[in-house]
Amino acid sequence: KSLGNGFVLDDRFLIVDNLYVQNFSIQKIFTTDVFHFHPQGTGIFSKYYRPFQILSYSFEYLTWKLNPLGYRIDNIILQSLNSFFIFFIIYLIFKNQILALLSGLIFCIHPAHVCLVTFIAGRSNLLEMFFILFSILSFLRYLTGLGRRYYYLSLLLCIGAFLTREGALLLPFYLFICALFMKIDKKKIPILLTPYLLIALLYFGLRNIFMPCDKFAVSSFFHPAEITAFLLNTQEYFWQLVLPLGLKVKLFHINPIVRYIFIICSFLIFVCLFIKALKKKNKIIIFGLTMYFIGLLPIVNLDETIKYFGPLLTEHYVYNASIGFSFLLAYFILRLYSVYRRIAKLALTVICIYFSVLTIAASLHYKDEITFYNYIVSIDKNNVIAHLNLGNAYYVKGMYAQAMEQAGLTLEKEPNSWDCYLLIGNIYMTKGDLVRAIEMYNKTLILNPRSYEAYNNLGLINWQQGKIEAAALNFKRAVDLSPGVAGPLYNLAYMLKIHEAKLKK
Repeated sequence: KSLGNGFVLDDRFLIVDNLYVQNFSIQKIFTTDVFHFHPQGTGIFSKYYRPFQILSYSFEYLTWKLNPLGYRIDNIILQSLNSFFIFFIIYLIFKNQILALLSGLIFCIHPAHVCLVTFIAGRSNLLEMFFILFSILSFLRYLTGLGRRYYYLSLLLCIGAFLTREGALLLPFYLFICALFMKIDKKKIPILLTPYLLIALLYFGLRNIFMPCDKFAVSSFFHPAEITAFLLNTQEYFWQLVLPLGLKVKLFHINPIVRYIFIICSFLIFVCLFIKALKKKNKIIIFGLTMYFIGLLPIVNLDETIKYFGPLLTEHYVYNASIGFSFLLAYFILRLYSVYRRIAKLALTVICIYFSVLTIAASLHYKDEITFYNYIVSIDKNNVIAHLNLGNAYYVKGMYAQAMEQAGLTLEKEPNSWDCYLLIGNIYMTKGDLVRAIEMYNKTLILNPRSYEAYNNLGLINWQQGKIEAAALNFKRAVDLSPGVAGPLYNLAYMLKIHEAKLKK
């Protein structure tokens, strides 16, 4: 149902406005971070090195240009392939076709993945998981005795994963767990994993030197507050995989006590399952729980990010962990089938229908930016980012009253939101109230002196007022802050050309 949707959220930012994609600049793609082309002052300070993600967009742009249909088809293909890889990996480890099939099926249709498959910007997660799972599969094929070429292929795919996204650092952990449950000589595992660990260490070192990222804060793994937040988030994401997102958010926000009751219950279930599995040496449950928690390791130092962006905009963090969840759910359905066949068949049917309906329904909310952000604020009324972006979406559509309303709601929750003052300034300027527009742009620059858009728009107002020198100064400031953006430079050149023509007359 998402194939007819437009560009939403970062889709426009990474594709429509990304000149590296449209000009197929291989050098820039592989030597800069994913946000390099973006002007200074936007609040993006972490450097994310994801060349394969941007390269995939570049190849698609050759065929599809700015038609989002093709990009989404490729996302659906990647999700389907990842589901198949999960099926194959679980079959190779546990030699159970039905367990493998159900695991892959549940993973494939789970509604928590709509955000990644429907967002074209979700490509980084999908492509990263493609390389990770393909690398694991090749590694397991090698362990089954199919030749050393599969081992070399796995290493090559490991490099591909690192060139796609930072989460590839989890690959050695996944390989270790999968190899541990294979019927092989366990003494070989450390030797076989050494090249992967060396690649991971090399990547980690080079990233911290050339493209540091706040996600690499190793100290967070040993900080008590971060560990506590991680455990709480693992349980919140569990319920996000079980309940419809809107219901889960409402339940957890009714009362903090309700939230903690849910979290404590799920935590006790996890602990009891793990202890019982250890006692009975149930490898399947141990494997599933381990895969779930390893998949959530990247959120160790992201508690503040999760709180700020809200459950829907951070739903993609559960993608890796959902492999363990899908596997455990499939296992419990089979356990039920061994005792109550009819009930198990009914349960499987209900689960598949339940997930499918939620998936189709969720994909409808991603139709366009106004629909999407209205969906977020209907679930999470305190989401500042959603209110601000909804205001910008209304502004683009010329719905200024609605845009101003969303700006007001944003400032109620975040009084120092510089980009909200920028939005209000844009509304006033468009409506011709230049005095108020100038006031808003000056507030923007007080809060964020590197906002090139505020300087550019002040230049436009100065030009309109006939203040050529002031306009030129503001345009130059905007150009200095955003040398990769054509708008301010064009405005400056065009204004000087018009002014020169007037002087000649």
